[in-house]
Amino acid sequence: MYYASNTVSTVDFITLNYIMIGYIVGLKIIKYYKDIWAIIYVAFVDFLMIDAQAIRDIRLDGNEATVFFNILVFFVLLYVIYLICARKTICIIISQLCVALLSAVNYYLYNFRGRTLYISDIKSLNTVFNVAQQYDLKIDKDLFIHLLCLFVISILTFEMFDKKKCIHSKRNTLCQILFCIAGSVIMFNNTMLSFFGYHVYWWDNSSHNGFLLGLILQMENYGIKTSKNYSDTISNEINQYIKAENNNDNPDIIIIMNESFSDLSVIHSFNTNQDYMPFYHSMQNNCIKGNLYVSVRGGNTANTEYEFLTGDSMAFYKYGQVVYNSYLNHSVLSNVSHLKNNNYSLASFHPYFKSGWNRERVYNNLGFEQNTFLEDLWSTNEEIVNLRYYASDWYTYDKLFEIYNSMPEEKQRFIFCVTMQNHAGYDDEDWIPQQQIGLLGKDEDNYPLTSQYLSLIYESDKALEHLIDLYQKLDRKVIICFFGDHQPGIENSFYEELYGKKMENLTLEELQKGYITPFLIWANYDIESDYVDKISANYLFAYMCRATGIPMSAFDNYLMDLYSKYPVINSVGVIDSKDNYYTADEINDITDIQIYYDIIYNQIIDKNTAAEFFE
Repeated sequence: MYYASNTVSTVDFITLNYIMIGYIVGLKIIKYYKDIWAIIYVAFVDFLMIDAQAIRDIRLDGNEATVFFNILVFFVLLYVIYLICARKTICIIISQLCVALLSAVNYYLYNFRGRTLYISDIKSLNTVFNVAQQYDLKIDKDLFIHLLCLFVISILTFEMFDKKKCIHSKRNTLCQILFCIAGSVIMFNNTMLSFFGYHVYWWDNSSHNGFLLGLILQMENYGIKTSKNYSDTISNEINQYIKAENNNDNPDIIIIMNESFSDLSVIHSFNTNQDYMPFYHSMQNNCIKGNLYVSVRGGNTANTEYEFLTGDSMAFYKYGQVVYNSYLNHSVLSNVSHLKNNNYSLASFHPYFKSGWNRERVYNNLGFEQNTFLEDLWSTNEEIVNLRYYASDWYTYDKLFEIYNSMPEEKQRFIFCVTMQNHAGYDDEDWIPQQQIGLLGKDEDNYPLTSQYLSLIYESDKALEHLIDLYQKLDRKVIICFFGDHQPGIENSFYEELYGKKMENLTLEELQKGYITPFLIWANYDIESDYVDKISANYLFAYMCRATGIPMSAFDNYLMDLYSKYPVINSVGVIDSKDNYYTADEINDITDIQIYYDIIYNQIIDKNTAAEFFE
């Protein structure tokens, strides 16, 4: 099958260029045959070029039907274009331009995110444009040769084929187009593919399903399904978990979701010239620390936000969806609205563009009353202190303290802050002289992205100490909940060195290690300190409430009951209380998980939301 590697191999590009030479020769031969054969041939070549560029290595592991079904997808698309434009030349040139564009997109995504294009990326173009300027989008020699060859092929194709328009009756053309579309709807879905003996991979989508077929399967799974007993399930859960809770001495709550903050030693230890998070490691009093299991890696930050702010899990969704873009286009009862019902004043702060992941709209729909973004800082001529390209954590926490002090005195305060300092990419040459952390031994000069990343974490750790100092001596009771959103998009080869094996050979337990970030719950008053080995992001808010005496909703009570059975539920799968690991495919038959799915559906999709469960 297909295996992903984050390292660009020159051999792969040489192979691709041989394919393109063969393509030119093949065109010379195939042009004498019927149009249908020319399109089949181009579909085959386009499949090879797209998937070799997207996946970097093509192998088969017993699911050879992948090749057939992906070529069939390419053929249907090409044939529909051919029927519309009625010229082989135009059809094939359009296909090559699309191949060139997708090749470049996947090339950069693999370098910066370690994955290929997702449907959610297409729906998140505002965010893509916002952050793209901070990446090094240079065209290196290999990519340049690849794109140049595609351009030459397009020119040669145009010259070699007959330019005359093929005559098709409008009725015939329309019927064939409708037939292709109807056939595709029937053929390219999970049920039908399985019927034909094709094994659909629900994890590691592109690298096992093929790039184009993988995109189609993503579209199919943007729907959400409920169980047959959906209504009865919701009623039973509400009655079971509603409890009267009153607390007139609630603390203020500061939430820090720190961009890419992680401790990669959870995968395996490695040597550095000094500790890259000494303050975090030293904290012992009035704090709860541990391992937070998230659902994303290297990007899609908004999904960790979604899990924390709603109590929902991305295990409910498929293929790298971003729920902020897909579903939260209306008011939703959440942890934010729950705090509003308990006399909290609600604010958010993110020192970057409000269009990113549709945050302004989503935050309003979740119940925030005051939102501050980068544009708001600009409007007041705020002097922003950047580290590399983004607002530093130290500056962010100072600004956060200003917002905190401006909130109403008579209410408890809740602020949700998303930082930006550690955002990829990690290749800023101008910042190298300021880097404090370096790898030792044989790794010393091999992983420059990792070294820059670890140096940023060191700066975040110093800023965390500053954050604690700001709230340490306040007269008001304050809880700070700090956590990382995902592990970074650094060299895949460094991850493989930590694991001691190729990424495609990881066990489920090893794979889950790539989705762990640190979390910290700290109070400026006495709370019982603890260490939590496993908790997923969907539980963290409810856990914080239980540990610190904040009033809990019926949904929070339900989540803590579920947590006692399944402490980790994320997009990779489930870990139960007995330390058994389940894949995302295997959890569909677990009754407790299906009930959780139904509750999430009621909260996010159902117009008749059971408000008393979430308020």
